[in-house]
Amino acid sequence: MDRVSESGKPANKLRTRRWWLCYGTLAWGIPFFVALTIFWAFVIFGATSLLQHRLNWRFYLDPKIHAAALLAFSFAISLLGGCYWGFRMWKFYESKRKIGG
Repeated sequence: MDRVSESGKPANKLRTRRWWLCYGTLAWGIPFFVALTIFWAFVIFGATSLLQHRLNWRFYLDPKIHAAALLAFSFAISLLGGCYWGFRMWKFYESKRKIGG
């Protein structure tokens, strides 16, 4: 039997910690990763172009520069940030639920 509030509408389902972690990762982690990837691509491109005094896209292929490692690092940071945001939102709504009764 579903819980029904006094107004006759079904009560809101409580969202679990796992749900908030997934939501934080999808809603904040992945867009943050995309933005960070674009930002670092421009930073690396600008820095190497200034150092070489010409526009050059070949530095992404140079294994000495480790552009792929930088992108992997930004991916890891963004997903951790998304999980952290989801965890904080879960804690926030848990505290509101306990106060609201």
